[in-house]
Amino acid sequence: MALEWMPREDGKKDHALHTDANWGTDADAPCVVFDKRPLTDPKGNVVEGLFVAWIRLNNPKQYNLISAHITLCREDEIGSIKSIVERIKSISLKKPIQIEFKNVEWFSDGKGILIPATDKNIEFRELRKSVPPTAPAINPLPP
Repeated sequence: MALEWMPREDGKKDHALHTDANWGTDADAPCVVFDKRPLTDPKGNVVEGLFVAWIRLNNPKQYNLISAHITLCREDEIGSIKSIVERIKSISLKKPIQIEFKNVEWFSDGKGILIPATDKNIEFRELRKSVPPTAPAINPLPP
């Protein structure tokens, strides 16, 4: 089969994938930052001669577009949106709630993160109980 149907592009092509064009430091945003950090053992001691490579995407504008949120009720707990909005408006907090979190859990092939709260967050659990409708949840949080 002939290739006449395929458009031809003449001219010199640059197929170099590894240039310095996108690499930089924290001050060069947006860019990709490479850090070489010393490897430590489980006790925190530096292992001489071994390093860990960190590659970070440094794009503060994009980072600031993505806000974190705390889930007060899940989709399976929502009955009437109107009643939930009314319940949220009626909440009166006497002091800010501090939440202790567990380790980061990655999902969606590393595209999303979940940082679950620990079981020690009594104030948050009490707040959460006041938001969803009175119908029992399918998967309620542990007491």
